[in-house]
Amino acid sequence: RLAGDRDQAQGRQRPHRHGIAWWIERDGQVWLVRRPAEGLLGGMAALPGTEWGDAPTPRSIPLASVRHVFTHFSLDLDVERRSEPVGEGWWHPIDALDEAGPPTLYRRAAEIAAGAGREGRAAA
Repeated sequence: RLAGDRDQAQGRQRPHRHGIAWWIERDGQVWLVRRPAEGLLGGMAALPGTEWGDAPTPRSIPLASVRHVFTHFSLDLDVERRSEPVGEGWWHPIDALDEAGPPTLYRRAAEIAAGAGREGRAAA
């Protein structure tokens, strides 16, 4: 049995959080930032976005939504399109995203958002 199952079987709910990541794409590249060195996913490449909180932040219709389960909480991360870079970061080729080393959460969000972006461009 997984630890999360045991917690639920014992009546304890894993806290659930919400966040928004921004998909900022230009000329086949995506804008990435480095997460703070301390804390969860410290120092790793990521899509820029909001802090993760307990309540959803209503925004526009997301390109993608990813649910990820960490040891102590679960997270719904909505990915929204944005046109201008946010925060200190760098442009990285979308086709070589794995080379930037994003954690699974951001890799999955980027894969879905990149697919949605291609579909949107094809329909236009």
